[in-house]
Amino acid sequence: MRRRTTLMFLTPLAALSLIGAGCGGGTKSGESTGDTSASSNDPAAILGAVKPGDQAKPAKMSIDLGVTLAGQLTNPQVAAFLGSGPINLKLSGPVDPTAKSMDMVFDIKAGKIALPGKMRIIDGTTAFVGLQDKWYSIPESSLKSNTTQLATDPAETLAALGNPADLLDNETVVGGETIEGIATDHVAGDLNLDKLAEAMQRLSKSSPSATQAEDLAKLKEAVQNGKVDVWIGQEDKQVHRLKFGMDVTVPEESKDSAMGVTGAKVSFTVQSTPLSSVSVTAPTGALTMEQFQNDLLTVIMGNLGTTTTP
Repeated sequence: MRRRTTLMFLTPLAALSLIGAGCGGGTKSGESTGDTSASSNDPAAILGAVKPGDQAKPAKMSIDLGVTLAGQLTNPQVAAFLGSGPINLKLSGPVDPTAKSMDMVFDIKAGKIALPGKMRIIDGTTAFVGLQDKWYSIPESSLKSNTTQLATDPAETLAALGNPADLLDNETVVGGETIEGIATDHVAGDLNLDKLAEAMQRLSKSSPSATQAEDLAKLKEAVQNGKVDVWIGQEDKQVHRLKFGMDVTVPEESKDSAMGVTGAKVSFTVQSTPLSSVSVTAPTGALTMEQFQNDLLTVIMGNLGTTTTP
């Protein structure tokens, strides 16, 4: 159960690392538009021309993760938090892989909970999380995680995961789109679960071949209607946006521990825009993580319409 859960949660992290932190192209901000002609009607040619990005360059990262649960939650405490609405995480801001620094804002929504905040990492060793108008210091030991490593030093992970184009089957050219001033080719296809499982294994560095086969079987059992969309620069041939969409079902043997959840619809989109430089400074007057935990509980209880006891 733990290994299957690990694979599922590594999927969006893999997407983050696959797109890299240094895609080439322009820096004009704006939403994507459909006013660009596709450079080719041959999806294999477009995907075959993909080049890796320069992971050393600063970039603005944008991440959007959405999960809609299926079923009826049986745990009243969890149901009070999540309600029946979707779970959504948005994260955006500049990242400098060379300096191992980032300055990002996040917005977490889960049922009745709405939690906007900020995070700063400096030199990969000093970190802060912001909540409302306060800042809190994050212990250095908490930075030794896959998420931080992928965001601040993705080169090793990119090498392990390979080309994101390998994740597509039955691919088609959707058309040409402009993403923040960059002319791209939009290619869509079915998610290749074999390739995804291989990427997850390399990312998690869990290697026994028998276990790989077991994990792949469980992944295929859990994931249905897996789709991948990729946007590739027409000039630089780099991935500028990557989107996963899938329906996930809870396996029969895990339903007793799933608290009434029978599955979920998952979407994950990551995008990168190059920047000339990134400057991250430490906030003044940062509080401790113990104070953060107390203040976080207060905010959550306020979202639920209750108060904490002194």
